[in-house]
Amino acid sequence: MKRYLFLVTVIMLCTAHVFVPAMAASKPVSMHADVGFQTFYDPQVWTPVRITLFNPGGRTIFGHLIFPIHKQSGFSYEGNFSWPIRVPKGTSTVTLGLPGELLETGQSVRFLQNNTLISTVRVAGVPVASSDIAGVISDQPEAVQFLAGVSSANSTAQMVTAYIPPATVPTSSELLQGLSYLYIDGKSASELTAKQVQAIKQWVYTGGILLLGGLEPNAGQVGALTSLSPVTGMIVVDGEATALAKFASQGTPHGIIPMLYGIAHKGATVLVGSRNHALVAVSSIGRGQVAYLGVQANTSNLVTWTGNAVFWDTLLQQLHQNSLPVTLDLFGPNGLWTMMNAAELFPQLHMPPLWIWEVVFGLYVLITGPILYLILRKYRKNEWAWIVLPMASLGVAIVIYIQGVEERPNGILTQSVGLVDIVNDHLAQAVGVQALMSPQKRSYNIVTRPNTWMIPLADRVTGAVKSDALVTMVTKAPTTEFSNVRAWGGRFIYATRTMSTFGNLQGELFANNHSLGGFLVNQSAVDYSDVVLIDGHQVFPLGHLKRGASINVDVLFKTHPKAPFAAQLSAGLSSANHGIGRALFPYLNTFTNVAVPSDMVLLVGWSNTEPNIFANEGSAIPAEPQWIVRQLMPVTKVVE
Repeated sequence: MKRYLFLVTVIMLCTAHVFVPAMAASKPVSMHADVGFQTFYDPQVWTPVRITLFNPGGRTIFGHLIFPIHKQSGFSYEGNFSWPIRVPKGTSTVTLGLPGELLETGQSVRFLQNNTLISTVRVAGVPVASSDIAGVISDQPEAVQFLAGVSSANSTAQMVTAYIPPATVPTSSELLQGLSYLYIDGKSASELTAKQVQAIKQWVYTGGILLLGGLEPNAGQVGALTSLSPVTGMIVVDGEATALAKFASQGTPHGIIPMLYGIAHKGATVLVGSRNHALVAVSSIGRGQVAYLGVQANTSNLVTWTGNAVFWDTLLQQLHQNSLPVTLDLFGPNGLWTMMNAAELFPQLHMPPLWIWEVVFGLYVLITGPILYLILRKYRKNEWAWIVLPMASLGVAIVIYIQGVEERPNGILTQSVGLVDIVNDHLAQAVGVQALMSPQKRSYNIVTRPNTWMIPLADRVTGAVKSDALVTMVTKAPTTEFSNVRAWGGRFIYATRTMSTFGNLQGELFANNHSLGGFLVNQSAVDYSDVVLIDGHQVFPLGHLKRGASINVDVLFKTHPKAPFAAQLSAGLSSANHGIGRALFPYLNTFTNVAVPSDMVLLVGWSNTEPNIFANEGSAIPAEPQWIVRQLMPVTKVVE
């Protein structure tokens, strides 16, 4: 008996090194998901999804996070999002980006290791489509109280406020697009990383509204945010905040409130105080607005002030009116679907001229008719016609087939359409769709540029590709794979990209009561087949404009334009009158329907150059791209 127990003990000791690591590795990785900003998100834009993973094991686990895109009624998304991740021992966090529209059905994210399911977590939030979302970056969840009761600037609905801890601020401006406003206090600003600050700055340039608040320091006195602040904070003074009450036309707050006065920078507009003692000031940065508040917004005396909500309503309404957001309709009916409909209109393949086929069939009829009859009759071999005629027909059929194979394209046919919104010479946003098709059954592999967010779209006609065959990898080089696509089966990629190298159009424009003049220079990355300037509801065609070229502007204003605005656009942009351009034209009404300040005009150009978004692996036969470019141009008013 003792000998038996001894042998069992030895065996267990010898095999312990095999079972212990296996047991440790089999311990599950638990996951938790946070959607949007404190569960709130805009379904029309890319939404941050923060996944927190806890690995109780003793070693790092490598795997993939998978978000399946289930094809549903009304949607054309199909496939999987896939992110390779590394999960060390303990707690780690990764932020994903997903189209907000896909989150409304409450799907799940799975963690797979070697195609084995390790863990899963449900991803669900609260969609907010009819109201603004204001984010408050702070270490204290109760900091959002100062926005209680504030209404959305673009509607009568109450504004939604979201508490955002500094560590959860996305490092991509695309994932901030769901916010209309962002407030940062001084202490939290010092906790932001350089990438987070860069994302916030880019978000402001594309139309975001940033509020810098706090005391000792104010957020506008911290790091890289200093360059955005319209005020240099100087001295803290305790007072009764009567100036704030006057701005809101409300009674004075109770008690003493510390206030940080400062000196307003050139170009800043002081709303409360004076230029040397500014308490609230604002400046335009790109398309957005940055406001300085020399107070701690969540100070108890301000939060309990009866005029607090009115003060914020007044301030945010003014900031909203002066903001010119770039934000495009990404996942709405005027966004993805319009461009997808245009992209699927592949131009017809080039066929040989009709006269060639007329000559071929004419010779065939002549040879197999009178000529063959005369030859066989001459040699009295009429019975040979039963052999010669089928052989001649077969030979002609083979020649036609070979010719058809030669004419048929052997690569992937591609068509790209989209929009580009230029903010300045270092910032532009592009949204586009690329359609792919091949005469042979094949797999497509599309690699996009860095900083691109994209999603695969299915063939709406057949749905022949299985959902597990479509993969999108949102990494440094986002890649989409379409496996074993049927012959002539169309596939689509929908992508958004922020570019720093697109360039812009430069020049000087002058206007009086009767005319608009000056010049424009095309310093962007594309040629334009047509360029128009839009002032109010008047369209002024300027013709084509190549890269590096310039054009003089000399147009007269009309008191009452005879043609409707849509007709003027159609006349000025000739590419919009046929084919794919006609399918894109409805988007122009949305793209040009923006509130333009009196000292600016809207420039719209039509380009047949794809702006460096999509890259196809393998041979491709691109059709002529169709892209619409928009930019605001400053105008100097001239006194007559």
